[in-house]
Amino acid sequence: MNPVAGRPELLYLRVAQSFESQIQDRALRVGDKLPSLRELSRRRGISVGTAVAAYEWLERRGTIEVRPRSGYYVSDLRPSAPEPHIVARSRPPIRVALADVVLEIQANARDGGLFPFGEAVIVPELLPTARLNRAVRKATSAFPQHAARYEEPAGSHLLRRQIARLAYRLSFRCTPDEVIVTNGAMEALNLALQAVARPGDVVGVESPGCYEALRSLESLGVKALEIPVGPRHGPDRTQLERAAREHGIKALLMSSCCHNPLGYDLPDSTKAEIVALGERLRIPVIEDDSFGDLAFSPQRPKPFKAFDSTGSVLYCGTYSHLVAPGFHLGWIHAGRFRAEVEALKAITTSATPTLPQLAFAEFLEAGAYERHLRKLIKVLTHSTRALAAAIAEHFPRGTRMTHPAGGFFVWVQLPENLSGLELYRAALKEGIAVVPGILFSPHGQFRDFIRLSCGWAWSDRAERAVRTLGSLVKGLSRRRSPTRRTPSRTSRRGPSSRY
Repeated sequence: MNPVAGRPELLYLRVAQSFESQIQDRALRVGDKLPSLRELSRRRGISVGTAVAAYEWLERRGTIEVRPRSGYYVSDLRPSAPEPHIVARSRPPIRVALADVVLEIQANARDGGLFPFGEAVIVPELLPTARLNRAVRKATSAFPQHAARYEEPAGSHLLRRQIARLAYRLSFRCTPDEVIVTNGAMEALNLALQAVARPGDVVGVESPGCYEALRSLESLGVKALEIPVGPRHGPDRTQLERAAREHGIKALLMSSCCHNPLGYDLPDSTKAEIVALGERLRIPVIEDDSFGDLAFSPQRPKPFKAFDSTGSVLYCGTYSHLVAPGFHLGWIHAGRFRAEVEALKAITTSATPTLPQLAFAEFLEAGAYERHLRKLIKVLTHSTRALAAAIAEHFPRGTRMTHPAGGFFVWVQLPENLSGLELYRAALKEGIAVVPGILFSPHGQFRDFIRLSCGWAWSDRAERAVRTLGSLVKGLSRRRSPTRRTPSRTSRRGPSSRY
């Protein structure tokens, strides 16, 4: 292969996909050893760096695995279940009413006695708590009067400068003055929505889409219009434009990278088309990029913001989910809506606490964030692939699931149109928390789906929990069948300590 043919940054991907083709054609089988990095470099006429990137891409997809002091091998963790049929129907705009059920499910997800397939968090064992504590000590030493003054609404300049530096990884230019620090991602989304919409206005949302984002619409009295999205290519642009014109939507609320719950990274061409559509119709795009830094590809995917030339994308990011939930830090680059967002920030929460900002600025400046991400992505990639493989093994035939390109979510479609809410309740009795699919739609669609999260290192305990869920699904299926009266053998005791 000619290393200069085509776009150089895609060469590693071509090499990686050639191995995937060989595996699919069974020219390579599970357990086969792959060439060493130097051998691959010599055979393909590529640099060792390109060979490393190709193998990293395959490893993050679960296609190959690294064995210490041995080399690279075709992995046995490749999931075999097909992707789901996601058919979200177009529905009229509706006021979101999820608060009660979300609070119940979140309370169960945070129950330490339940196996944590429910909550979208990284377990403390995978977070750099010791390094963050050191950053706090450094911040208090360098700024002993941090508690004696009010922070400016836009946030600490030290932190905004570090965020602007990291924004170059996202392929868009950003100055410290364009960054507004927020109290987590939820405040960023709320500020963005308030800047572009009023109570009673219509906002287009992905279906399925993050229920936390839907709660923002609910709290502001904004109506949601569901825009169906698929597991790989996002929304249909023709349908999106028709819906936007028909319902006069004021904004689009979307994710482009490591989507929650589908896990996709949209193609760059799709991202550019959606941003261009918003610009043409004068509809701002509010981008929720909470999990984009967890992409499995060696190159960080570009967000919508990278294709914004008119300031019409309001980019919302956060460090809470991935590094420091207790710091509760997020940020927004509001484009041409910056003045409105900063004014709203000043009259709502006034400012974000100073100490977490100073500590996190030191953490970012030292390069600790990038080091943490490299370790975290490796663990989550393995956990996500192992979860998918376990679902394929233990759930009954007819189960479908997504194969995410990043993040730590798997979106599972149950066979025979079984109820995700019924499985959620049955799983609680077995000491397992899951999230039913109805939460990801304002109209309560996706009744036969569940979302499973895996923000932890894979273990035998996790395998047992998936096996139990699979048994519960089989039991629900038997009870629905009029020709099979065999009672489910699953336990009806309270939360189990087996997990």
